[in-house]
Amino acid sequence: MTRWVVRDDNPFGPGTIGVCLANAAGPATQDEVDAVARIVVPLKPLGSQECRVFAAAPQSLAVRATLYTDGTNPNAEADAQAAVAELAATYPIGSLSTLFVYRSKLIEILMEISGMRNVVVTAPAADVGLAPYAVFVLSPAPVFTVAS
Repeated sequence: MTRWVVRDDNPFGPGTIGVCLANAAGPATQDEVDAVARIVVPLKPLGSQECRVFAAAPQSLAVRATLYTDGTNPNAEADAQAAVAELAATYPIGSLSTLFVYRSKLIEILMEISGMRNVVVTAPAADVGLAPYAVFVLSPAPVFTVAS
């Protein structure tokens, strides 16, 4: 498990607690949820009611961009794929207050790639709000066009 959020806002009724899980690939698998539940559920605070462990919901995010390079990095497209995959793997789980995937953040991580002169992101067209207890997954796979 690489990401989790503890819901202590009585999500399932008075005195209840929820634990939302995600891994680097996206929502936690059922095996991961079960393993965490075996540890966490018996440790719920005294006086609380039910404790539920659940996987984050997947939220698809399409990423498309044109990468303008100076020609010195033959791996610019692969580096862009890796940078966006790393962002998706580490981005926080959405919460009750809206969490956004900002276009400016995508541009920032792509501009940090060696040899990059400019980046034009065409998707997403605007900042994307994550649904409560969702993680973004790259779907379809990011598409990058490299230009000099």
